[in-house]
Amino acid sequence: KFCENKYYKNMAKSKYEYVKQFEKNDILLPNTCIEDDQLNDMIRFSDQHKFKKPNDRDALDLMNKCAVSVMNDIHDIVLAYGQSDEYRKIVSTIVSLFTSNYVFYWKNYFPQKELLYPPSFDGRAVLYPDDNNFRDYLSWRQVDCHINNLYNTCFWALVQSGKTESEAENALRSTVSSEKNELLFSQFNINYNKLPEMFRKGSVLIRKEVDIKTTCENGMEITRKKKVVLILHDDIIGDKFWKENLTLGDDNGNKVIMTSATNFKGRLGYACLNVYLRNKKPPIFCSRTCRISTIKEKGLDYVKELGRQNAKDLMALLTFNEKHNIKFMRISSGMFPFASHEIYGYSLDYAAEELKVAGEFAARNGHRLTTHPGQYNQLGSPRQEVIQRTITELIYHADMLNLMNLPLDSIMIIHMGGSYGDKVATLKRFEGNYKKLNKKIKNRLVLENDEISYSVEDLLPLCKKLKIPLVLDCLNPGTLSHDDLLALIPEINKTWTNKGLKPKQHYSEGRPGAKNVMEKRAHSIRVTKLPPCDPDMDLMIEAKDKGKKLEQAVFQLYQQYGLYPVDPEVIIPPTIKTNNIRGKKKEKEITAYFIKDQHKKNCKINYLETRNEKHETERKEEKTSYAYLTK
Repeated sequence: KFCENKYYKNMAKSKYEYVKQFEKNDILLPNTCIEDDQLNDMIRFSDQHKFKKPNDRDALDLMNKCAVSVMNDIHDIVLAYGQSDEYRKIVSTIVSLFTSNYVFYWKNYFPQKELLYPPSFDGRAVLYPDDNNFRDYLSWRQVDCHINNLYNTCFWALVQSGKTESEAENALRSTVSSEKNELLFSQFNINYNKLPEMFRKGSVLIRKEVDIKTTCENGMEITRKKKVVLILHDDIIGDKFWKENLTLGDDNGNKVIMTSATNFKGRLGYACLNVYLRNKKPPIFCSRTCRISTIKEKGLDYVKELGRQNAKDLMALLTFNEKHNIKFMRISSGMFPFASHEIYGYSLDYAAEELKVAGEFAARNGHRLTTHPGQYNQLGSPRQEVIQRTITELIYHADMLNLMNLPLDSIMIIHMGGSYGDKVATLKRFEGNYKKLNKKIKNRLVLENDEISYSVEDLLPLCKKLKIPLVLDCLNPGTLSHDDLLALIPEINKTWTNKGLKPKQHYSEGRPGAKNVMEKRAHSIRVTKLPPCDPDMDLMIEAKDKGKKLEQAVFQLYQQYGLYPVDPEVIIPPTIKTNNIRGKKKEKEITAYFIKDQHKKNCKINYLETRNEKHETERKEEKTSYAYLTK
């Protein structure tokens, strides 16, 4: 949307023409390039070979045949679009392959016509930032196909009726599409919309799995699946083509359907911390806290006042969200520090007015607020003291939501937690403890799958049995394949709707460079796409930049998909990406140094490298000693 607005004044024929601006920089990255196979001097070539005007089906069929041959030879190509004499491909070597196929198959399409000279094709590769720009690029080409073909149909109809080419050109000058359509119908009885779709829409080549029937030697007929290259003449501007025919792969090999941004009409949310407001002076946030030693020194009123200030700042966060079209947020569990503590705990009634004001604002403006008590809340624990602390913590969260008078859609999310060496027994303990909970907790409690112990497959049967909604964390579906997960989404949604609640999902992406399970748990700085979900889904975006979950990830998706306009004033650039997965302090120092101080580069690098070598030696010695002691 940003590019569309920025370059709108340069668009000549259609709103998609802004994509030409990306051709300015001669840059090429893997998996993001498109190549143009274009016949040089097409006018001279078609004139000398007496191609039919305005469209020669044999010539176009020959081009399609060449494109099919190229795709059959180069299996990495997932799509090719052609209009007139142009085709989009992926790698520059295609040009020579396309040309050789053109010469080779010429006689099949023009048996009575000699090829007077070998044609030459040129090519170029263009980098587009994301899938939406890629789709806009193809939309622009198809709009261009329609405009050019409509003009050429009128032009050659006039020429063939006796006008000179100059007269035909003058007759069509400054005419719009409706006038050209009227000219064709009134003067030549041609209904443009009934002309062959290949002429009007161009050709799209895709790979698709089809049933191939073969007969064995014994006469038995068998059917096998096989991917073949298909030639389509479809509308590629709308969503129908992309949903029905084409899936692209993400970096992890999962299939991702290219869909339009306008498909999603749900709410995108962020968790707890608004970095833009946190950076203000004075800072605005909802997680002020202190140490127990401070409570002993300053008294309980001090910590309660921190909670009151957090509750007041919640209104500031909601006001910001409303102004910037964010209607979904997770409230900090630390809003009232130590409120559930066994010694220093306290009632929230003293802050009832602040909570009521925030709740009324949320209800009035259609905001959904949720909570996510910490990972130490485990109803499946074998230790009774852990169970009791969990119940106390859940009561605190339920009281906070009830004092805000929020609907039951404002839920409390917990994980199953540890498996304690016996997952089946843990699930059984959870079931028993859940049945003992009071209604105040049961009304709002939901479960979420995780990346370590409890997958969707583990939790869904239990959730269905106990009528507990299941929050789908798309980053951690367990052993389920992408397609299997898609098939389970309706069942997951039913755990919500059967209870009269609106489903919600969590979405995050793994950090680039993550290899093992623990590294893959780390959330990426931003997310680059929306997950498979219902169009009106509530999506909690879990992205972390410097360990903080950001509203900025929501703004990036708003911009990327054109969901809502974003005020440039509130945009904070993401942290520079590094290979640092776990955020070790000494690695961060090196990164910070590169940004802050280039002047002292050599001496600082040498110092840090020396220190790192020392730490590495110490770690090896520790590992050696530990291995010996435990042997």
